[in-house]
Amino acid sequence: VEEASEEMRAALQRFADGDRVGAYPVIEGLKRAQMAAREKAAEQRLRLARAGDVRQLATLALAMKDRGEKTSAEVMALWEEAQALDPGYHWGWVEMREVAMECGKLERARVAAEKALGTARGGREELVALSGLGDVLVAQGDLAGALEHFEASLEIAQKLAREGATNKVALDDWGVSLEKVGSVLVARGNLGRALGQFEASLRIRKILSRIDPANGHASRNLFVAFLKIGDVLAEQGDLPRALEN
Repeated sequence: VEEASEEMRAALQRFADGDRVGAYPVIEGLKRAQMAAREKAAEQRLRLARAGDVRQLATLALAMKDRGEKTSAEVMALWEEAQALDPGYHWGWVEMREVAMECGKLERARVAAEKALGTARGGREELVALSGLGDVLVAQGDLAGALEHFEASLEIAQKLAREGATNKVALDDWGVSLEKVGSVLVARGNLGRALGQFEASLRIRKILSRIDPANGHASRNLFVAFLKIGDVLAEQGDLPRALEN
């Protein structure tokens, strides 16, 4: 049962004291405002419930897409529907940005990436949003903008990894962030600085392989880290060291 507001209690007391004509319009106005607020809250709960249902469908459709049973466009349509119902859901924008890029819809991807950044609550959410926006900017040819976002993402990744040095997700994020910065630096011709980023990423990949030697993902990332270093060394003309990697 809702507790009557001070204004409502005063109006009811006026009514009880005999000023019914004066009190009734106040009571009616307050009651109708309460009814409207309840209806609005109920509509919002329904929208959020529907959004959750559509997100479940989008997740299932994503699994089907990975097996060739749904298209990226079908998955994107579901995420668009879900985010229209619940635009405050951060990870929905992340998913939508990824699938929009798969569809080649870079402007939609950029909007989704910016929404993801706007709904991020710091920490890993902000890291992923910055990195995702950087990916879109690379695809759009804005390497300077991409580098700025990747470096901001890297700063957060370093902080989170140092706070939880044995956290595999945090370490992996750190490695990915270093590689993204390095790749943009290569594209901009800054091979020396890029090599430093890739070597730092390699150190992290080695740690992850030691933590979980049976993890195929970690082994593959270690292999890729060696390749990236080798490519930069070859481009610098250091073929002996490139062959070592």
